[in-house]
Amino acid sequence: MASSASEAIAEDEAEDPRLALEQAALDKLRGMSIEGVLLAGHEAMLRQLVARAIAGTISHQELAVLRNVLRDNGMVINKVIDGKALKPLPLPEGDDIPELPAPEYE
Repeated sequence: MASSASEAIAEDEAEDPRLALEQAALDKLRGMSIEGVLLAGHEAMLRQLVARAIAGTISHQELAVLRNVLRDNGMVINKVIDGKALKPLPLPEGDDIPELPAPEYE
């Protein structure tokens, strides 16, 4: 049995190497201001999500988070590419779109 808290942490880190990595990251953050920690977290999260998107391993929840982060920071696709305005895709023809009754509001 561990005689101190630091020995208990060392034993846990030996069992799970991820804990050692997390502790090293926490040690780096100790000297930072809260603003610095927030910026580091924002950057790390964005880099990880973009890397997963590029690799094709991103989940649909993570993709939604990435989309929201980009949109919230004004990073949206411009509607003009190479000087030409983008046109919306045509609607499918035929019976692909169901006819719905008009809603009744009270």
